[in-house]
Amino acid sequence: MACRLFAKSNPLDRPVVSIPIGKLKNSYPGKIAVISEVKRSIKEAGLLNPLFVLPEENGIHKVHVGNNRFLAARKLGYTEIDCYIAEPGDDLKEMDRFFKMKPIDFP
Repeated sequence: MACRLFAKSNPLDRPVVSIPIGKLKNSYPGKIAVISEVKRSIKEAGLLNPLFVLPEENGIHKVHVGNNRFLAARKLGYTEIDCYIAEPGDDLKEMDRFFKMKPIDFP
């Protein structure tokens, strides 16, 4: 049985865009312990995965997936972060599943 990951398009086929920290807003406050662990990881390896963001008015983007990475990077003094930007017609539930997958989840 074949596994279909996306109904429309692979989000990794779109460009990664660097967005200034001041143009991003978090979805929720995050947990201090988790953010501390993510900060440690970013210090050791860098920010490995782009965030997935939703465009809003005035060039602002809301972090949809990667909120803890965003908060940790901001605390570390990052001035911009690589992001994938949601496109019209994206199924956000499908994007959630994709961006929260672990390597073991891929067929």
